[in-house]
Amino acid sequence: MKGSMNMISAEELQVLEQAAQGDPSKLHRLMVRRQFGESLSYVVGKVRFCGREFCVDRRVYIPNVETEQLVRLLLREMSPAARIIDVGTGSGAIAITIQRECPKSMVYGVDIDPNALEVARANAAKHKAKVRFVESYYLDNVVSPAPDAIIADIPYGDPHCQLSSIVWNDFEQVPRIATFHPDGRLTAYQELIESIVKKKWHTVLYIETGKISKSEVSEIIPVSHKWKYVAMKGYSVTKVYF
Repeated sequence: MKGSMNMISAEELQVLEQAAQGDPSKLHRLMVRRQFGESLSYVVGKVRFCGREFCVDRRVYIPNVETEQLVRLLLREMSPAARIIDVGTGSGAIAITIQRECPKSMVYGVDIDPNALEVARANAAKHKAKVRFVESYYLDNVVSPAPDAIIADIPYGDPHCQLSSIVWNDFEQVPRIATFHPDGRLTAYQELIESIVKKKWHTVLYIETGKISKSEVSEIIPVSHKWKYVAMKGYSVTKVYF
């Protein structure tokens, strides 16, 4: 193909061939989409996260491999029968992973976008995960006793603090509501914290803060709240106690 089309690597070709399932016509279509720059995950309609395969399309954000660290941290610290709310659930990858790893847990997947929730419900059915999905602006429509934990990987950051696994061309294809908050790179987390405060819940919030510094994170944490910045290599998670 001519022009500025993308080259397909041997590894990508293997993924496309598997998705085509022996259909030459389908393989050609998939290759053309990839050559025109469409995200490989969107082309094949799936992505792996925490050892499971999840369906993804342009209705949802593509889960990042780094975010697995956020999930594993919560799983290490929560009881097997915990009540957990995943805010900004998107494809449902986080909520479903938690529920499958802890079958006795009560997990809610919350998202403002009904289109994303359609994908999340399909993934939950695929993995036989008992997740309660709620369409809500942050926690406004969530009816639940205080959860043991809230986990969130909602739009934060800007082009200058992206995770290492993110391919910018792919990132530009995800839903706008799942990328950056128009009012600042930690505004969404600040609004989530305010939403939790309104609920008057005693809980702990786990948020992905990626490459954002501890000093910058400190600016959005109310002085009355204890919190912990968990630094990893090129990545961070912040815990806020309520």
